Amino acid sequence: MRYTVIIPHYNTPELLREAIASVPVREDIEVLVSDDKDGRGAGWARNQMLPKAQGEWLLFLDADDCFTPDAFRAFDRMTESTEADLIFFRLCSTFADTGEPSNRDAHLNRLVEAYLQAPTAHNGNVLRYHFHEPVAKLIRRSIVMEHHITFEEVRWANDVRFSAEVGHYARSIAAAPDIVYDARVRYGSLVNQHTLASRRCRYEVMLRHNKMLRQWGHPEMQESLMFSLRRAFALGGMRALIEFIRLGRQYDAQFLVGWKAWLKNAFNKEEKTGKERYIVS
Repeated sequence: MRYTVIIPHYNTPELLREAIASVPVREDIEVLVSDDKDGRGAGWARNQMLPKAQGEWLLFLDADDCFTPDAFRAFDRMTESTEADLIFFRLCSTFADTGEPSNRDAHLNRLVEAYLQAPTAHNGNVLRYHFHEPVAKLIRRSIVMEHHITFEEVRWANDVRFSAEVGHYARSIAAAPDIVYDARVRYGSLVNQHTLASRRCRYEVMLRHNKMLRQWGHPEMQESLMFSLRRAFALGGMRALIEFIRLGRQYDAQFLVGWKAWLKNAFNKEEKTGKERYIVS
């Protein structure tokens, strides 16, 4: 088996049919759908399918997204021309109700494009550790199995640890300019929920992420916590801000990492529109 496509699904049967329809019918592709009937989260759902996967390469597809028409031609070309363990691609994003373009893809595409223009060790590490989503990438399954890599079973940002560990253990990486994934922006989806609870969960994930980077000897790859602290204050006032600072101390957080870059970008258009943003230090 060449590819395994893993799809976590929760209560969107019509969108799921569209997602599955975007995968070509081929003997070397298997599709595993994990039906999360109890709402345990995408991390739990994906973890249920990892031991069942048989493909040499893992692909992840959210049930409300789809692959682009030429995606698997790009996958075939790259898997036949490189020995990398992890291959990154570009994506597009659209609003599910209107089909109009969204900017959800902008940050990830910038990471890929920077590496394509200058495949330096630094830009490679940025891809390895800051491309948090598991989508729009090919992952050699043996890396996941060998290092027992799983998703965090949390409600928000369950994929950050998985993506970082895959990036860390991949012996080599590659990237391609092809747009292979259409990320749909849907009102009410988890990625668009901006509450104090969601910010706290994402903040704890980032605290663990930064601690892991320090343990791996990559403190320069830590990501700024300033946005989370600012959002905590906006959503819950001084009490929430103090709570977040205390929580950070439990992880020996370096609060000033990336503060200059954060300050420079703090009032840009993307943040004003509420886009989730983690500034590279």
